Amino acid sequence: MGVLLPLLFDSQRKTGVWVSLDDRAWLVGGAGVHRFTVTMQVDSRNTLPPGTPISLSGAVWLVTPTSRDYLGRWETDKPLALYPEPFSTKLVLGLHDEQLALIEQRRAKADGSVRLELDIDAAVPGGLPKDEPASPQPWWSLRQRSHTASSSAWPVAHNRHTLSFTPSEWTQLSVGLSTHTALVVVVPVPTLDPTAQVVSTLLRDAIKLVGEGQPAKAVIDARRAVEMLDTVFGDLNTSNNAMKAITDIAPNARTQDERFALLRHALFSLSSPPAHGDPKAEQFVWDREAALAVISAVASLAAVRSHASSATTQP
Repeated sequence: MGVLLPLLFDSQRKTGVWVSLDDRAWLVGGAGVHRFTVTMQVDSRNTLPPGTPISLSGAVWLVTPTSRDYLGRWETDKPLALYPEPFSTKLVLGLHDEQLALIEQRRAKADGSVRLELDIDAAVPGGLPKDEPASPQPWWSLRQRSHTASSSAWPVAHNRHTLSFTPSEWTQLSVGLSTHTALVVVVPVPTLDPTAQVVSTLLRDAIKLVGEGQPAKAVIDARRAVEMLDTVFGDLNTSNNAMKAITDIAPNARTQDERFALLRHALFSLSSPPAHGDPKAEQFVWDREAALAVISAVASLAAVRSHASSATTQP
């Protein structure tokens, strides 16, 4: 276990709990949301009676030298009551695919390590126990004392701890996620442009349609997103004549823009529904994997075009 952290509800009487976090962690894959856990040891040092209910939770922040991102709140995996001896519980934080993508993005821009800052909040829902009087008291005194105890219920205490993972430690932690995580692509479209927001909405709707078992409809939304990209960021001159002119160029002589234009043309052609004179499209079979291939490619193209557009408009 790591450093012992005091959480004192009454500093004068030194009433509270002491917690320490294991240096190891686990990351278990799930269906869209994943389970990050750390073992925590809890000890009241007999300052509170056994059986006293206690709540432990707190916020989690992803911290880098240049950023600080809120990831959510951790909780224990089950309700807690104190034991006479120290005991262990699990700190649990749910991480969505988008949050894992953000962590990887931050790692790529830094040194590859991961630093999680944990707020640790403790509370005693029933209030601190009161010392019994040494001699019998009148009933009205007991009644008044009971009222005073309830008004001071729910004492809280706070501390903070940082979990750090080297690049190799975080990579090893993430090994088990390969079969569970979805591909998450961040598409940075201009937030003040209503038309640009349509691109993001169409791609999100496409992902939902895949989840609902409608991959063919999802691909149509991806095609509409391609059309919106042309509206927002300008046409890549993807007419058939323009595409033929590019394909006539030797592959190793094509510029990057020309190759992106070919990609856009291929994605639009692949995702277009059957039309008059296109009997081959009627034979297309769209399953989950094929639809996700198109959607992720369109999302990546959107990210590239958005980045190129912002680079050209900056002074």
